[in-house]
Amino acid sequence: MSWFDALRQRAADLLGRARDRDLDEEIAHHLDLETARQVSRGCDPVTARARAIARFGDTRRITDATRDERGGQPLEGGMQDLRWAARSLRKSPGFTALALFTLTLGIGATTVAFTVLDSVLLKPLPYRDADRLVLVREQTTNQALLPPSYPNFVSWRENARSFDGVASAMMPSSQTVWPSAADGDPLRVPTMGVSRRFFAILGARPVLGREFSDDENAVGGPRAAMVSYEFWQTQMGGRTPLGSVRLGDTPTPVVGVMPPNFRFISVADVYFPHEQMPGTVRSSHNYLVVARLAPGVALESARAEMAALSKSLLATFGNATQAANTDIRLLRDYLVADYRTMLSIVFGAAGLVLLIACTNLTSALLARGRAREREIVVRAALGASRARLMRQLVLESSLLVVCGSVMAMLLAAGALHIIGALGANLIPRLNELALDARVFAFVASTAVATVLVVGVYPAFRLAHRDPGVALRGGRGAAMTVRAPVWRLLVGFEIALAVVLLIGSTLLIRTLHNILTADTGFDAHGIVTAAITPREGDGDRLEEIRSELSALPGASGAAFTSRLPLSWGNMSAPVRRTTDPGDHDWPAMAGFRIISPDYFAVLRQPVLRGRAFSAADRDGAALVAVITPGIAEKLWPGQDPIGKTIGTNFLYGKWMTVVGVVAEASSWTMPKGSQNEIYVPLGQNPNKSEGQIVAVIRTTGDPNALIPAVRTRLRQLDPSSAAQLGTMDDRIERSAADRKFAMLALTAFGVIALLLAGVGIYGVIWYIVTTRTHDIGVRMALGATGQVVQAGILRDATLMAAGGIGVGIVGGVLATHYIQATLYGVSRLDPKTYAIGAAIALCTALLGAYIPARHSSRIDPMVAIRGE
Repeated sequence: MSWFDALRQRAADLLGRARDRDLDEEIAHHLDLETARQVSRGCDPVTARARAIARFGDTRRITDATRDERGGQPLEGGMQDLRWAARSLRKSPGFTALALFTLTLGIGATTVAFTVLDSVLLKPLPYRDADRLVLVREQTTNQALLPPSYPNFVSWRENARSFDGVASAMMPSSQTVWPSAADGDPLRVPTMGVSRRFFAILGARPVLGREFSDDENAVGGPRAAMVSYEFWQTQMGGRTPLGSVRLGDTPTPVVGVMPPNFRFISVADVYFPHEQMPGTVRSSHNYLVVARLAPGVALESARAEMAALSKSLLATFGNATQAANTDIRLLRDYLVADYRTMLSIVFGAAGLVLLIACTNLTSALLARGRAREREIVVRAALGASRARLMRQLVLESSLLVVCGSVMAMLLAAGALHIIGALGANLIPRLNELALDARVFAFVASTAVATVLVVGVYPAFRLAHRDPGVALRGGRGAAMTVRAPVWRLLVGFEIALAVVLLIGSTLLIRTLHNILTADTGFDAHGIVTAAITPREGDGDRLEEIRSELSALPGASGAAFTSRLPLSWGNMSAPVRRTTDPGDHDWPAMAGFRIISPDYFAVLRQPVLRGRAFSAADRDGAALVAVITPGIAEKLWPGQDPIGKTIGTNFLYGKWMTVVGVVAEASSWTMPKGSQNEIYVPLGQNPNKSEGQIVAVIRTTGDPNALIPAVRTRLRQLDPSSAAQLGTMDDRIERSAADRKFAMLALTAFGVIALLLAGVGIYGVIWYIVTTRTHDIGVRMALGATGQVVQAGILRDATLMAAGGIGVGIVGGVLATHYIQATLYGVSRLDPKTYAIGAAIALCTALLGAYIPARHSSRIDPMVAIRGE
């Protein structure tokens, strides 16, 4: 037996008994020995390698040696392939780390976006048979939607047969509450008044105690309160029996505790029975009405019945009601309708990030396959079929994806915790974020799709390489076949990154426009303090205003019933005639009760007439200041000063218009559509009841004045609790959904840029590596390092330019879906597209710089000698 036959027998023995060892490494070692032997006989390296493969290629004998007594099956089964994949990844720690980093970012971003989308939009509401719950609103003759009035709600409850129950809740507000009826510090907490059977209709049961009884929810009924689980735990110490709390000056027994995280529309800590003080005016729109569809009743049937009932009420009560029709929609749709588009955009952006990650990993696997070409050729020469090679390569990709998915879940868990903590009060249901079975199923399906995308194509390309072609000219063949593929992959990454950059830049500019929008008053430098005056405190409001105005850093203070930029829960129709037979109500208006110096403190210009003065008090003629929209609707082209305005507000009394003030406009509504009527605090018959808000103009940072305002209010009334903030914060909260989308798209854009930069770096580095010989020859012929470096950067620029062009076209198409969320900027804004293109180009050049710099330092002699 020749020494080479002994060598081949040694390889067969190794294959037969080394089940858990790296067989390819051993075979490659012996092939190297044979190659060296051929070179020593005068062969060139490529021919020597070919002869070694040819002499070592009696694949039948070697394959036979790999079979054992168990039915002739290959010794290397599924577990052996898995171990081979793990060893292969372990030998390339740099590649493995980069691949896991890419997959973690891509799958993690998509998981976070899906969890938010699922929690807010897809999951049923946390109520019994939530798909049967609807919200009912009034619809006026001009199709305006309004919260219902209490009398109309009662009519619906008594006459509607399509529902298995109808309940109402008052608009959420805040009140001063003492957690203990005997002592303790007061708190300013959100409260909500509810009607009888409110919780039963929702299908929510108290975890302790009971719901309000019908006697408690009736005029003259005994006082009672229910509290949230969180309030009971944190403020009442989780005590049992539940005891009492103090609302205003009256101790109120707590009869029940709601389940953890229960909420309706918005968060409330204390609930009270509002039907002890029912509303009496059919045009006073202050309630939320929820109903449960009766078994077997379709939504359209309920709409038809309520439309007929509304017509009947309008015919019966005429001017006393504006409910010409009703709007009925599923409660879930009402809660999340404003966020559907925004969350869909965020999820789509996360999908683009995952696609970029898959593209990046595909490119990296192709590049890594070039380095492993000898190993794959040897395995093919030893008898491994193409299907077997593909299976092993796909298994390696699968192992990467599984590990990346696990790391992505850990990343998503941390990100969701942060999102839930920071955004629970910004977007409905964001406090319900959780990694549940639905999320795990989504991650599993995403992992399978990722394996199909990143594993199959590289495995197919590598497993179908011709060993003879690879051995004859690996360098040239690889470049001619694969370079266009890599260029397309890199261009695709850049294109997706440009789309994300354009979207995030548009949303950044939208948020900036919102925060700097012309609101008709100076919103900056304003501290707000919501307080609840006690009965008889109306005369003390001037003293409180004077004390707040005198604080160091304050230049003035005033009072209002509601802050600017909120409209709708204190609204009523208005008309221009005192004729009781006139059924014409040409305008709807929101009402604000203000102190005389309100316009001066807010710097809201009086356009015509005058503002209020101290003379506008009880006993004087009732006066009003209106916005231009009211004047134009009631008296188009006329001077409204001195005209009389009629309304159901202030118990149907008539007011004389004494001034026209600039509209305090919200960015969410078109200018001219926010009709408002201001009435003086001194003439409001309810000035000592309910909530009132102090607005304090500061000379510096408003946040710095908040502690002094809180201290002075406690000094003036130790039993009061104020809810303090700034107007700037209020404006920012009004754009919470845009801010959420902006932050998400910006984060995804940064990740996309990072992945694209890494992808360009990897491809350019690979090109430099495979062209080392060519670069060495060029430099030996006189090319300078700067010329070589410029050529590499030029290649990167061309790849990036193609991707940027495609990305701009994609941005034009994609921004169509975010057009409704933009404010003050066009979706086709050229500046935005230029910014996205410039950032992408800089990223591409930065990613290509290091390998280009390396190419300029190649030693020509070493490069040529190596080849």
